[in-house]
Amino acid sequence: MRKLKKFIIFIFFPLIILLLAFYKLTLLVIPVVVIYLTVFTIFEIENIYKIMAAYKFKKGNLKSALKLIYKAYKFKGSSVHTAVTFIYFLLKSGKYEKAGEIIEETEKRPMNAQEKNIVLL
Repeated sequence: MRKLKKFIIFIFFPLIILLLAFYKLTLLVIPVVVIYLTVFTIFEIENIYKIMAAYKFKKGNLKSALKLIYKAYKFKGSSVHTAVTFIYFLLKSGKYEKAGEIIEETEKRPMNAQEKNIVLL
C-alpha cells in the first residue's frame, strides 16, 4: 500500500500535470493540481500533524504539541516513529502511565527492521 501511495503522489500526478502543461491544457491543469494537493494531504496527514506538533514543541507549547501528535498517532496504521514521538511528548509532559501504555501497544505492533531500530533507540 505504501508503494502505491508513493507512486500516486510522486510519479502519477506530477506526470499528469506535466503532460497537461506540455499540451497547454490550462483549464485541466488547475483542477488536477487541486486534486493532487487534496490526495497528497489525505495520504500524508499523519506526517503533517507530526510536523505541526514538532513546531509547537520547539516553540514551547507542549500542550498543543501533545494534542497534534495524538491526532497523528490515532490514525489507522500510524508509523512507529509517530508512536515514539507521542511517547516522548507524554514523558516530557509527565504523563508516565499513559506513556507506558503506549509503549506496550507499540511493542505489540508488527515492525520492519528500520522500525525496530527506532524503538531500540
